[in-house]
Amino acid sequence: MFALTVLYDPECGLCRRSHEWLAEQSKLVDLTFVPCASEEARKRFPQLNHDLTKADLTVIGDDGAVYFGPKAWLMVLWHSLVIASGRTGSPVPNCCRPRNAWSRQSQLTGTRSAE
Repeated sequence: MFALTVLYDPECGLCRRSHEWLAEQSKLVDLTFVPCASEEARKRFPQLNHDLTKADLTVIGDDGAVYFGPKAWLMVLWHSLVIASGRTGSPVPNCCRPRNAWSRQSQLTGTRSAE
């Protein structure tokens, strides 16, 4: 994984401040920020349930993996914190790897995630 696209709510104060802070941090992977449920988000990710992406932070990896809510926050922060600590290793923390076919990804995309 070399890039993450972050679908965030530009009307949310926490989301805006997080976006600004993350833009200034060193990162393990490139982060692209796209307003959730925007025309750009719908064009780039037509398979997503964009009404659901407005409910919480959504992150899409360049490998197609979809992270929602707490896992999305962990993915974004983990990539920044790994650089700050000088650690190397797997770009996906164990807590965020898909565990079962009935993940939140299936609700976002209407498909089953890979095990």
